[in-house]
Amino acid sequence: MADIRDIAYTLFSATTANMVMEMPTHVTGDLLVACVAKDTAAAFTTPSTSVGTPVSSSNWTLIQASTSTGAAGGIYALRASSSSENVTFPLSIETCVGTVISVKNVFGTTVADAIPTSAIQATEDATLPFGGVGLTTAQANSLLIHMRYQDTTAGTSHLPPWVNLASIDVANGGLAVAYSFEPTASTAITAPNCWGATVDDGKGVMIEVRDGSSGAVKPPYIPLDVTPSVLISSLTGTYSDTGADIGTYVAAASIAIT
Repeated sequence: MADIRDIAYTLFSATTANMVMEMPTHVTGDLLVACVAKDTAAAFTTPSTSVGTPVSSSNWTLIQASTSTGAAGGIYALRASSSSENVTFPLSIETCVGTVISVKNVFGTTVADAIPTSAIQATEDATLPFGGVGLTTAQANSLLIHMRYQDTTAGTSHLPPWVNLASIDVANGGLAVAYSFEPTASTAITAPNCWGATVDDGKGVMIEVRDGSSGAVKPPYIPLDVTPSVLISSLTGTYSDTGADIGTYVAAASIAIT
């Protein structure tokens, strides 16, 4: 299947007009996937050779993007035409965070070849556990990438069986990115759950990346129909048999998984 070659992270805790992304190791033909988030409800501008300072080396493709009450985010992609691509997201003086993932063994030569299916959460979510968005796979042996962008620094991460790639907070916003693998086409992928230390508005985005290795390559993963762990609504404290409350009970919503 298509598998991850490298990943790079970018954080601007001070406001900036240009989100110049750190780039992962990549080669010609790789799929580059940019997952980005910022702390204002204003849509991102798609990177190209005519916007941003410095301008991007190529014209990127918008896959899915949206805004919530206090944040914005999305996924953009490029088929690398060299091993030295770069990308800049022009902003309106904002704090921001993002990651670029390079994916190898991807089908075809274009972004459309590589990403047959994608989805974005229609309504923002500000309740724990955060619910993402699902999709139905179009191909077999697909790499699945899910991200959640959010307002507020919540230390958000994906719950198993998804494998976390990023859990990043900066200034007043955050980004969580994870991957999984589905060997069978036409499979309905359930929206993953995410957990954080606090709640605020945000949305999830998922993409399917088509395999170019005929199933010969598979990454480490936990099958999506397996639940390796379950969050239990823990109670801390003790209640005595005399009726004296000698502790404070804490609901699961107050427990952060990181």
